[in-house]
Amino acid sequence: MSPVPLCGGSTCDIYVGQLEWKGCRMKIGLKQLRVFTNWSINDRETAMKSLHREMKIWSRFNHRNILPFYGFALIEQSRFFLVSPWCDNGNSMEFLGRNPHFSRHKLILQVADALDYLHSGQSGKCYVHGDLKGDNVLVSDDGKALLCDFGLTRHVNQMTTTMTATPSHLSVLGHVRFSAPELFRNERPTTQSDCFAFGCLVIQMYTGCLPYSHLDTDSQVLGAILAGEKPHRPTSSSVVTAGLDDELWQLVDECLDNQASMRPDMSEILSRLRQHPRFQPFSIRLYEQSQEQSSHSSPLPDADFVASGPDLA
Repeated sequence: MSPVPLCGGSTCDIYVGQLEWKGCRMKIGLKQLRVFTNWSINDRETAMKSLHREMKIWSRFNHRNILPFYGFALIEQSRFFLVSPWCDNGNSMEFLGRNPHFSRHKLILQVADALDYLHSGQSGKCYVHGDLKGDNVLVSDDGKALLCDFGLTRHVNQMTTTMTATPSHLSVLGHVRFSAPELFRNERPTTQSDCFAFGCLVIQMYTGCLPYSHLDTDSQVLGAILAGEKPHRPTSSSVVTAGLDDELWQLVDECLDNQASMRPDMSEILSRLRQHPRFQPFSIRLYEQSQEQSSHSSPLPDADFVASGPDLA
Protein backbone atom coordinates (compact mmCIF):
# COMPACT_ATOMS: atom_id res chain seq x y z
CA MET A 1 0.00 0.00 0.00
CA SER A 2 1.25 3.49 -0.77
CA PRO A 3 2.76 5.15 2.34
CA VAL A 4 0.71 8.32 1.87
CA PRO A 5 -2.76 8.88 0.38
CA LEU A 6 -2.85 9.81 -3.30
CA CYS A 7 -6.10 11.73 -2.94
CA GLY A 8 -9.06 12.11 -0.62
CA GLY A 9 -11.99 14.16 0.55
CA SER A 10 -13.56 15.60 3.67
CA THR A 11 -14.13 12.20 5.27
CA CYS A 12 -11.58 9.90 3.69
CA ASP A 13 -8.06 9.34 2.40
CA ILE A 14 -7.47 7.14 -0.65
CA TYR A 15 -4.42 4.94 -1.04
CA VAL A 16 -3.34 2.67 -3.88
CA GLY A 17 -2.18 -0.87 -3.26
CA GLN A 18 -1.73 -4.34 -4.71
CA LEU A 19 -3.89 -7.28 -3.68
CA GLU A 20 -2.90 -10.93 -4.02
CA TRP A 21 -6.01 -13.05 -4.49
CA LYS A 22 -6.18 -16.66 -5.72
CA GLY A 23 -3.00 -16.34 -7.73
CA CYS A 24 -3.93 -12.96 -9.20
CA ARG A 25 -2.30 -9.65 -8.42
CA MET A 26 -4.51 -6.62 -8.90
CA LYS A 27 -4.20 -2.89 -8.37
CA ILE A 28 -6.68 -1.65 -5.79
CA GLY A 29 -7.88 1.56 -4.24
CA LEU A 30 -8.19 1.65 -0.45
CA LYS A 31 -10.48 4.33 0.95
CA GLN A 32 -9.73 5.00 4.61
CA LEU A 33 -12.65 6.51 6.47
CA ARG A 34 -10.83 9.18 8.45
CA VAL A 35 -13.62 9.64 10.98
CA PHE A 36 -12.92 6.22 12.51
CA THR A 37 -9.39 7.14 13.51
CA ASN A 38 -10.19 8.94 16.76
CA TRP A 39 -13.34 7.08 17.74
CA SER A 40 -13.60 4.81 20.76
CA ILE A 41 -13.72 1.05 20.26
CA ASN A 42 -17.44 0.96 21.09
CA ASP A 43 -18.28 3.77 18.66
CA ARG A 44 -16.17 2.12 15.98
CA GLU A 45 -18.00 -1.20 16.42
CA THR A 46 -21.37 0.55 16.24
CA ALA A 47 -20.33 2.34 13.07
CA MET A 48 -19.02 -0.88 11.53
CA LYS A 49 -22.37 -2.59 12.05
CA SER A 50 -24.16 0.34 10.46
CA LEU A 51 -21.80 0.46 7.49
CA HIS A 52 -21.99 -3.29 6.93
CA ARG A 53 -25.49 -2.97 5.48
CA GLU A 54 -24.32 -0.26 3.08
CA MET A 55 -21.38 -2.39 1.98
CA LYS A 56 -23.59 -5.44 1.43
CA ILE A 57 -25.83 -3.39 -0.83
CA TRP A 58 -22.86 -2.23 -2.93
CA SER A 59 -21.57 -5.80 -3.17
CA ARG A 60 -24.83 -6.95 -4.82
CA PHE A 61 -24.45 -4.70 -7.85
CA ASN A 62 -23.31 -6.35 -11.06
CA HIS A 63 -23.21 -3.75 -13.81
CA ARG A 64 -20.48 -2.79 -16.25
CA ASN A 65 -20.75 0.89 -15.22
CA ILE A 66 -20.73 0.40 -11.44
CA LEU A 67 -17.41 0.16 -9.62
CA PRO A 68 -17.09 -3.33 -8.10
CA PHE A 69 -16.80 -3.58 -4.33
CA TYR A 70 -14.17 -6.07 -3.18
CA GLY A 71 -14.69 -5.76 0.56
CA PHE A 72 -13.04 -4.05 3.48
CA ALA A 73 -9.66 -4.27 5.13
CA LEU A 74 -8.63 -3.80 8.74
CA ILE A 75 -4.98 -2.85 9.11
CA GLU A 76 -3.33 -2.59 12.52
CA GLN A 77 -6.80 -3.13 14.05
CA SER A 78 -7.57 0.57 13.87
CA ARG A 79 -7.42 1.57 10.21
CA PHE A 80 -10.57 0.74 8.25
CA PHE A 81 -10.54 0.70 4.44
CA LEU A 82 -13.11 0.09 1.71
CA VAL A 83 -11.46 -1.84 -1.12
CA SER A 84 -12.29 -1.57 -4.84
CA PRO A 85 -10.41 -1.52 -8.16
CA TRP A 86 -8.01 1.36 -8.70
CA CYS A 87 -8.74 3.62 -11.68
CA ASP A 88 -5.64 5.35 -13.03
CA ASN A 89 -7.85 7.75 -15.01
CA GLY A 90 -9.32 9.18 -11.82
CA ASN A 91 -12.80 10.66 -11.69
CA SER A 92 -14.73 11.97 -14.66
CA MET A 93 -13.83 15.61 -14.13
CA GLU A 94 -10.12 14.89 -13.80
CA PHE A 95 -10.28 12.67 -16.88
CA LEU A 96 -12.18 15.19 -19.01
CA GLY A 97 -9.80 17.93 -17.92
CA ARG A 98 -6.91 15.91 -19.34
CA ASN A 99 -8.91 14.69 -22.34
CA PRO A 100 -11.12 17.63 -23.38
CA HIS A 101 -12.17 16.02 -26.68
CA PHE A 102 -13.35 12.74 -25.13
CA SER A 103 -17.07 12.19 -25.70
CA ARG A 104 -19.23 13.44 -22.86
CA HIS A 105 -22.13 11.65 -24.54
CA LYS A 106 -20.57 8.26 -23.89
CA LEU A 107 -19.97 8.89 -20.18
CA ILE A 108 -23.39 10.47 -19.63
CA LEU A 109 -25.20 7.60 -21.33
CA GLN A 110 -23.27 5.05 -19.27
CA VAL A 111 -24.08 6.88 -16.03
CA ALA A 112 -27.76 6.95 -17.01
CA ASP A 113 -27.67 3.23 -17.74
CA ALA A 114 -26.11 2.49 -14.35
CA LEU A 115 -28.66 4.66 -12.54
CA ASP A 116 -31.50 2.96 -14.40
CA TYR A 117 -30.07 -0.38 -13.22
CA LEU A 118 -30.15 0.85 -9.61
CA HIS A 119 -33.60 2.44 -9.81
CA SER A 120 -35.36 -0.31 -11.75
CA GLY A 121 -34.57 -3.08 -9.29
CA GLN A 122 -32.48 -5.16 -11.68
CA SER A 123 -30.20 -6.03 -8.76
CA GLY A 124 -33.18 -7.39 -6.82
CA LYS A 125 -34.43 -4.16 -5.26
CA CYS A 126 -34.70 -0.47 -6.10
CA TYR A 127 -31.71 1.49 -4.81
CA VAL A 128 -30.90 5.20 -4.68
CA HIS A 129 -27.35 6.42 -5.30
CA GLY A 130 -27.75 9.47 -3.08
CA ASP A 131 -24.49 11.30 -3.83
CA LEU A 132 -24.21 11.67 -7.60
CA LYS A 133 -21.58 14.15 -8.82
CA GLY A 134 -18.56 14.18 -11.10
CA ASP A 135 -16.21 13.09 -8.31
CA ASN A 136 -18.26 9.91 -7.85
CA VAL A 137 -18.02 8.85 -11.49
CA LEU A 138 -14.66 7.20 -12.10
CA VAL A 139 -13.27 6.35 -15.54
CA SER A 140 -11.88 2.87 -16.16
CA ASP A 141 -8.71 2.10 -18.07
CA ASP A 142 -10.79 1.45 -21.20
CA GLY A 143 -12.73 4.71 -20.90
CA LYS A 144 -15.96 3.54 -19.24
CA ALA A 145 -17.86 5.48 -16.62
CA LEU A 146 -17.98 3.73 -13.23
CA LEU A 147 -20.39 4.90 -10.55
CA CYS A 148 -18.97 4.74 -7.04
CA ASP A 149 -19.65 5.68 -3.38
CA PHE A 150 -23.47 5.16 -3.31
CA GLY A 151 -24.08 7.55 -0.45
CA LEU A 152 -21.43 5.98 1.79
CA THR A 153 -19.91 9.41 2.36
CA ARG A 154 -23.31 10.76 3.37
CA HIS A 155 -23.78 7.74 5.62
CA VAL A 156 -20.44 8.42 7.32
CA ASN A 157 -21.44 12.07 7.78
CA GLN A 158 -24.66 10.95 9.43
CA MET A 159 -22.75 8.74 11.84
CA THR A 160 -20.27 11.52 12.57
CA THR A 161 -23.13 13.87 13.39
CA THR A 162 -24.61 11.27 15.72
CA MET A 163 -21.31 10.51 17.45
CA THR A 164 -20.33 14.15 17.93
CA ALA A 165 -23.82 15.27 18.99
CA THR A 166 -23.53 18.33 16.75
CA PRO A 167 -26.41 17.78 14.33
CA SER A 168 -26.41 19.74 11.11
CA HIS A 169 -28.81 19.01 8.30
CA LEU A 170 -26.28 20.15 5.72
CA SER A 171 -23.78 17.61 7.04
CA VAL A 172 -25.98 14.69 5.96
CA LEU A 173 -26.53 15.92 2.43
CA GLY A 174 -24.37 15.14 -0.52
CA HIS A 175 -22.82 18.08 -2.36
CA VAL A 176 -25.17 21.06 -1.90
CA ARG A 177 -24.90 22.04 -5.58
CA PHE A 178 -26.22 18.63 -6.65
CA SER A 179 -28.98 18.40 -4.02
CA ALA A 180 -32.64 18.57 -5.00
CA PRO A 181 -34.80 21.19 -3.21
CA GLU A 182 -36.78 18.59 -1.25
CA LEU A 183 -33.61 17.36 0.47
CA PHE A 184 -33.44 20.70 2.30
CA ARG A 185 -36.87 19.94 3.75
CA ASN A 186 -35.46 16.93 5.61
CA GLU A 187 -36.77 14.48 3.02
CA ARG A 188 -34.75 11.36 2.31
CA PRO A 189 -32.87 10.90 -0.98
CA THR A 190 -35.05 9.25 -3.63
CA THR A 191 -34.81 8.18 -7.24
CA GLN A 192 -36.25 11.62 -8.08
CA SER A 193 -33.46 13.41 -6.21
CA ASP A 194 -30.98 11.20 -8.11
CA CYS A 195 -32.57 12.44 -11.36
CA PHE A 196 -32.10 16.05 -10.21
CA ALA A 197 -28.43 15.32 -9.47
CA PHE A 198 -28.10 13.69 -12.89
CA GLY A 199 -29.19 16.94 -14.52
CA CYS A 200 -26.54 18.77 -12.48
CA LEU A 201 -23.95 16.18 -13.51
CA VAL A 202 -24.69 16.78 -17.20
CA ILE A 203 -24.03 20.50 -16.66
CA GLN A 204 -20.78 19.73 -14.85
CA MET A 205 -19.54 17.33 -17.53
CA TYR A 206 -20.18 19.74 -20.39
CA THR A 207 -18.84 22.85 -18.68
CA GLY A 208 -16.17 21.52 -16.33
CA CYS A 209 -17.77 23.73 -13.66
CA LEU A 210 -20.06 23.03 -10.75
CA PRO A 211 -23.78 23.83 -11.07
CA TYR A 212 -24.64 27.35 -9.94
CA SER A 213 -21.12 28.37 -10.99
CA HIS A 214 -22.21 32.03 -10.93
CA LEU A 215 -22.53 31.74 -7.14
CA ASP A 216 -19.37 31.68 -5.03
CA THR A 217 -20.45 29.90 -1.85
CA ASP A 218 -22.64 26.97 -0.90
CA SER A 219 -24.63 29.30 1.36
CA GLN A 220 -25.52 31.40 -1.69
CA VAL A 221 -26.46 28.24 -3.57
CA LEU A 222 -28.68 27.12 -0.70
CA GLY A 223 -30.45 30.47 -0.75
CA ALA A 224 -30.98 30.20 -4.50
CA ILE A 225 -32.36 26.67 -4.24
CA LEU A 226 -34.77 27.62 -1.45
CA ALA A 227 -35.91 30.54 -3.61
CA GLY A 228 -36.73 28.11 -6.41
CA GLU A 229 -33.81 29.02 -8.68
CA LYS A 230 -32.56 26.30 -11.01
CA PRO A 231 -28.98 25.97 -12.24
CA HIS A 232 -28.47 28.27 -15.21
CA ARG A 233 -28.18 26.94 -18.74
CA PRO A 234 -24.59 27.17 -20.03
CA THR A 235 -24.59 29.22 -23.23
CA SER A 236 -20.96 29.37 -24.34
CA SER A 237 -20.31 28.23 -27.90
CA SER A 238 -17.84 25.60 -26.69
CA VAL A 239 -20.53 23.94 -24.56
CA VAL A 240 -23.03 23.92 -27.42
CA THR A 241 -20.39 22.56 -29.79
CA ALA A 242 -19.59 19.82 -27.27
CA GLY A 243 -23.21 18.70 -27.50
CA LEU A 244 -25.40 20.49 -24.96
CA ASP A 245 -27.98 21.50 -27.56
CA ASP A 246 -31.63 22.55 -27.19
CA GLU A 247 -32.96 18.99 -27.18
CA LEU A 248 -30.56 17.80 -24.50
CA TRP A 249 -31.08 20.94 -22.42
CA GLN A 250 -34.85 20.37 -22.49
CA LEU A 251 -34.27 17.00 -20.84
CA VAL A 252 -31.80 18.46 -18.33
CA ASP A 253 -34.24 21.26 -17.46
CA GLU A 254 -36.96 18.70 -16.76
CA CYS A 255 -34.58 16.80 -14.47
CA LEU A 256 -34.05 20.05 -12.55
CA ASP A 257 -37.75 20.67 -11.91
CA ASN A 258 -38.38 21.94 -8.38
CA GLN A 259 -41.26 19.47 -8.03
CA ALA A 260 -39.90 15.95 -7.68
CA SER A 261 -43.04 14.40 -9.17
CA MET A 262 -42.56 16.40 -12.39
CA ARG A 263 -39.09 15.04 -13.14
CA PRO A 264 -38.71 12.21 -15.66
CA ASP A 265 -37.63 8.93 -14.14
CA MET A 266 -34.33 7.37 -15.11
CA SER A 267 -35.96 4.91 -17.50
CA GLU A 268 -37.43 7.81 -19.49
CA ILE A 269 -34.17 9.76 -19.29
CA LEU A 270 -32.23 6.80 -20.66
CA SER A 271 -34.78 6.24 -23.44
CA ARG A 272 -34.66 9.88 -24.54
CA LEU A 273 -30.87 9.94 -24.49
CA ARG A 274 -30.78 6.85 -26.70
CA GLN A 275 -33.05 8.58 -29.20
CA HIS A 276 -30.89 11.70 -29.34
CA PRO A 277 -28.81 11.71 -32.57
CA ARG A 278 -25.55 12.44 -30.76
CA PHE A 279 -26.07 9.58 -28.33
CA GLN A 280 -27.25 6.92 -30.79
CA PRO A 281 -23.79 5.55 -31.75
CA PHE A 282 -23.01 4.96 -28.07
CA SER A 283 -26.50 3.60 -27.45
CA ILE A 284 -25.89 0.83 -29.99
CA ARG A 285 -22.63 -0.12 -28.28
CA LEU A 286 -24.34 -0.01 -24.89
CA TYR A 287 -26.97 -2.47 -26.12
CA GLU A 288 -24.32 -4.79 -27.51
CA GLN A 289 -22.43 -4.72 -24.22
CA SER A 290 -25.61 -5.48 -22.29
CA GLN A 291 -25.92 -8.76 -24.17
CA GLU A 292 -22.49 -9.88 -23.05
CA GLN A 293 -21.37 -11.28 -19.73
CA SER A 294 -20.41 -8.78 -17.04
CA SER A 295 -16.93 -7.38 -17.56
CA HIS A 296 -16.18 -8.13 -13.90
CA SER A 297 -15.99 -11.91 -14.40
CA SER A 298 -12.33 -12.25 -13.43
CA PRO A 299 -11.59 -13.88 -10.07
CA LEU A 300 -12.42 -11.28 -7.47
CA PRO A 301 -12.49 -11.32 -3.68
CA ASP A 302 -15.75 -12.13 -1.98
CA ALA A 303 -17.33 -8.91 -0.75
CA ASP A 304 -17.09 -10.11 2.86
CA PHE A 305 -13.33 -10.60 2.82
CA VAL A 306 -11.28 -8.98 5.55
CA ALA A 307 -7.59 -8.46 4.84
CA SER A 308 -4.78 -7.66 7.20
CA GLY A 309 -1.66 -5.69 6.48
CA PRO A 310 0.64 -8.37 4.97
CA ASP A 311 -1.89 -9.20 2.22
CA LEU A 312 -1.85 -5.65 0.93
CA ALA A 313 1.42 -4.77 -0.77
